[in-house]
Amino acid sequence: MSNNVDYNAISIKSPEQIAMLRTAGRISARVLEELTPHIQPGVTSQRINDLAYDLIVNKYGAEIDREDLSGYDSSEFASISIAHNNIAFSGEPSEMPLRTGDLFGVDVSLKKDGWCGDTQRMWIVGEETSAKARLLYNVGYQAMCLGISLVRPGAKIQEIAEQVQAYVESFGFSMLRVPSGTGHSTGEVHADGWLIPYYREPSNEGRVLRKGMVITVEPFICAGSGEGIRLTNPTRAAATADNSLAAYWEHVVAVTDDACEVLDLRGGEDVTFYDHRVSRPMADARVEAFLADILALEGENPDAIREGVHVALADCADIFKAQEVNRRMKDKAVHACHVLCRARVVEEIQRRKGTVTAEHLKYVLGVLDGPRFPVKGT
Repeated sequence: MSNNVDYNAISIKSPEQIAMLRTAGRISARVLEELTPHIQPGVTSQRINDLAYDLIVNKYGAEIDREDLSGYDSSEFASISIAHNNIAFSGEPSEMPLRTGDLFGVDVSLKKDGWCGDTQRMWIVGEETSAKARLLYNVGYQAMCLGISLVRPGAKIQEIAEQVQAYVESFGFSMLRVPSGTGHSTGEVHADGWLIPYYREPSNEGRVLRKGMVITVEPFICAGSGEGIRLTNPTRAAATADNSLAAYWEHVVAVTDDACEVLDLRGGEDVTFYDHRVSRPMADARVEAFLADILALEGENPDAIREGVHVALADCADIFKAQEVNRRMKDKAVHACHVLCRARVVEEIQRRKGTVTAEHLKYVLGVLDGPRFPVKGT
């Protein structure tokens, strides 16, 4: 590792220093906002990389900061860190076009007037993908939101990490363990102190947050075993060892008097943590009841099936909505219910492959993906 950083220590930033980090963070967020319209099928990651360079350097007058936590500087080869399906981070830009259904992410790390900005988001290319990939995408975002919700003075890093890990694993996903794949404190150096894995790890023990600390919240997750590797390509990309999908989102937060401030929010972004698991047994029971209801519609005419699916989904969503007190959370509850029900239908189609019932369920899947109940990303 570089810059003579003591990774067992963390500095307390002054309000003036946090203001500098906020400026850098806002630029990072704007870069992601301006890249978003370009994340489309057929566009190459090299094109996205070149656009990012132009925004960071020419539009915002900032510097590229591509030194990873091991001290390796890949700025000669890339202006951003790329995530793409099984590539978790530090992917190498290429001329291979993005495809509909891909999970794609950009981590913008830069310096403005000597202070760091560091933020990441994911996209579903073309907005259509598998149920499993969509769930991973959403769980990754909510895992970050959970971590943010737990940051406050007196909070123990290990307890935050354990709660994030438990949330991710409750969906059958894994925390990705790969060199440099952790959160960290930040300041005038990309990683200026603590390294923070968002899973149970001895290095987290004894670390307690205080006002003025500035850290990243970035849980790295995957759909496979959790084992990660670093490749030998020029950017030293991190990948899942089993080629499973990976995802992560990232924000920089400053610990305040009683919570934290996100320094790099994008316009209109909501980082409220929404735990749609209700109680897990109750959620599972309602999703199974939904499946039973739609299986009972087999053999009905198309209009009856469509209406039956809508009624069954609405009944299921009522359980999820019941715990919420405001409109925004109720809307998120409906979305969460839809994601889980859709995933269960896909699973049942695979189990019954080649049967008449599977064909019925494929029709139901088309109804679920229709305009009345579209599944949207976070």
